[in-house]
Amino acid sequence: MQKQKIIWIFGLVVILLILVILGVYKFDYLSGKDGYDVHGNKIHKIYTKNELGQKLEREKESIKDNLGVRLISPEEFKSKADTGEYILVDIRTPEEYQSGHIEGAINIDYYAPDFKEQVSKLDKNRKYLYYCRSGHRSGEAEILAETFNFAEVYELDGGINAWQKVGFQIKK
Repeated sequence: MQKQKIIWIFGLVVILLILVILGVYKFDYLSGKDGYDVHGNKIHKIYTKNELGQKLEREKESIKDNLGVRLISPEEFKSKADTGEYILVDIRTPEEYQSGHIEGAINIDYYAPDFKEQVSKLDKNRKYLYYCRSGHRSGEAEILAETFNFAEVYELDGGINAWQKVGFQIKK
């Protein structure tokens, strides 16, 4: 009788130990600690919101680089503009343009219904320098210009805000 009791206790301990091990495995499995999600897919990295934003920005820049879009500093933008080889395109609204623009820039309103048509009519063999207020619109317009196979297109990093921040003048 004593022997049966010991066997029963030993059996229960083994079963409890197995359940604990399976429970820990299941917890790791469900939490992703084992490197897999609940569907069995390999987890490469779980990103924080900030890390994900930075990763998406890097990927956006990589896409621009692959398209030939070049993001340049205000100093490099000015240097290129001063050569006279480039057409400056301010893609802000006419009101923004009138409030002050880089000397020599033409205005093509990014928000105009015929924006794509206006860009497609530009001479594709010329070199262009695009800018907007902060860099968002010009980045989008530059990708559009690349779609139309323009020879050379540059975007002012940070837009006219960055231009003024480094002390370059605008025409009012």
